[in-house]
Amino acid sequence: MLMLPPYFKDEEANKIVTRFVNKRLLDLMQEIILDEVSWNLAMAGQLNNDAASQNFDELVDIESLIYDMDFAENISMTYLPDNYPIERANYNFFGLYKLLKAKKEYVPELAMEYILYHIIYSAVGEIELIGSEEWEEIFYDDQVFWDEEDEDYSTVINIPEPDRTAVLNAIRNENPNFSEEEIEETINLFEDLREYGNVCFWDTDFTLLDKYTEEEIKNSELNERMGIIDMERSNIIKIPFGDRNGKSASIKTEFLINQWDLEEE
Repeated sequence: MLMLPPYFKDEEANKIVTRFVNKRLLDLMQEIILDEVSWNLAMAGQLNNDAASQNFDELVDIESLIYDMDFAENISMTYLPDNYPIERANYNFFGLYKLLKAKKEYVPELAMEYILYHIIYSAVGEIELIGSEEWEEIFYDDQVFWDEEDEDYSTVINIPEPDRTAVLNAIRNENPNFSEEEIEETINLFEDLREYGNVCFWDTDFTLLDKYTEEEIKNSELNERMGIIDMERSNIIKIPFGDRNGKSASIKTEFLINQWDLEEE
C-alpha cells in the first residue's frame, strides 16, 4: 500500500484512511488499464459480450502489458514528464500499481510519485469536465449519452460506515475545539480527490522531474543534502553462487524490481 503521512494519533483512524485512499487510487489505475485493454480488444474486433462480462483479473494480463510499448507511449504522453525515457514508463506505472496492491506500506520512487500525482489530477479534471456546463451543452442537449436521471459525477466519495464514524470520532477527540464544519473539512481531505495532493505525498520533490532527469537529480548536491533519490538503488541485489569446489561467491546485478515485489503471497 501507499504509505501516507500520518494524520491522526489514533492508529486505527490512520489505517482506515490509508486503506480507503489506496483502494480509490487503485481503482483509478485499473480504469486506465481497462481503457487501454478495451481499446486494444475493440481494434482487434474482440470486444464482445464475453469480454465485457469478465472481471479485471480475467481481462487484464499485467505481466504482458509491462512489455507493451504502445501502452508505454500512452503513459509517457499522459502521466510522465516530456522526454522521460519511454523504456522506463511501464516499469514505473506498474511498479506503482503493484505498490498499491502490496500488503505493507511503501513510499514510491520519484517517477512513480509523478505518475500518481498526474493520475489524480487527470481524474479530477475529467470529473469536473463531466459536471460542467460545457459538457451538458455538448451531450445532454442532444441526449447522446445520458438522461437526466444519470448519476452525478463528483470528486467526493464518502468512507463507508462504520469506518467513517470511527474517523469522525478520532477527529473530534483529537481536536476538541473543532466545529462540525471543521470536522467535515478534515475528513474531506480523504474523501475528496481534489485534496489528494495534500495527503498522498510527503513532499513535492517529484516536480523536479519537470526540469531535470533522474540521473541529474541523483548526482546533484541537492540530492546529497536532501536524499531525494536513494544512492543505494533498492533494485540492486546480490545473488549467491557456488562453484564446483564448494566455494561461495556472489555477484551484484541490477534488476527492475522493487521492495514490494518481494512480498510473499
